[in-house]
Amino acid sequence: MAQSIIATTELSHRIDNILRKNSGSQVGGGFPMLISLSLVAIAFSLVSATTVFTVGDEGDYATENLRLLYAEQPVYPESAFARGIEGLNQFSFSVDTSGKVDLSSIRVEFSKPASVFDESSIQALKNFQFKPRKVRGKIIPTPGVRYSFSYNTHH
Repeated sequence: MAQSIIATTELSHRIDNILRKNSGSQVGGGFPMLISLSLVAIAFSLVSATTVFTVGDEGDYATENLRLLYAEQPVYPESAFARGIEGLNQFSFSVDTSGKVDLSSIRVEFSKPASVFDESSIQALKNFQFKPRKVRGKIIPTPGVRYSFSYNTHH
């Protein structure tokens, strides 16, 4: 109860101080508030401009915001495994708006030894799932994605 009496006294002093201010001091008090609000508006404009620039800049990178959600491991060809053949191949492809590999876009970029592991890798790519790329809120296809497979008998 004592605390509420003290709080009321502080509140009373504040109200008295507000009522005692003359009209000349209130005009001077409004000017700093106007400057503060203007600075907030300018800062907000600068942040907004930076955000728009960043979103617009995303279109320059083929795999920006593209995330692999599921990757299937290829089946090691039995004939290659039995002979101890190891290898590496790299593919390029496009990802469509549903996040799937566009099968017509798959290209072999590198294959060593030539053609031994290509079919197994392509079969695995068919089941990959990506989180599609978005630019300015719109899901778009992503060309030029690259992925490599390594075949090693020591696993």
